[in-house]
Amino acid sequence: MSGTEADQPLSPKKSRAAKAPARPREAADSQAEKVLTFVRNELPELLAVAAVEVASGQCLASYGRLRPLLAATVAEHHAAAVRQQQQALRVWPGGAEQLTDLLMPLRRHLHLLRVARHAEWFVYLAVKADDVSLALAREVLRTVMKQAGC
Repeated sequence: MSGTEADQPLSPKKSRAAKAPARPREAADSQAEKVLTFVRNELPELLAVAAVEVASGQCLASYGRLRPLLAATVAEHHAAAVRQQQQALRVWPGGAEQLTDLLMPLRRHLHLLRVARHAEWFVYLAVKADDVSLALAREVLRTVMKQAGC
């Protein structure tokens, strides 16, 4: 197996936002790493998983089966989609709806975003559609986020 195909370890990003207070960010990082570890244990066949801060798009932790930076790079782009959906829901008649997840079904892959309870960060999960059902992927994310208190 080549170096790009080897499982890449779960690791938090090194850079930190200068404005963010250290204690809440450290708690988010810790929760994110815990969630990603749970997801990897429940779905060992996953392609990528990452935890991303919504406001900045900064990756808190990531894991990619095939390419080291794929999960973090793709997930950072999804932060903009989460922010746009949050804005759309703010003007939705009746208000008070909160984004829980977003699904992007592709021909061969399922990409799922699950937003943490306080909408400060989300988990991005990519799986092969032939290996994992949408129902299973959603249930795993819902369960592990609940177990981690997110």
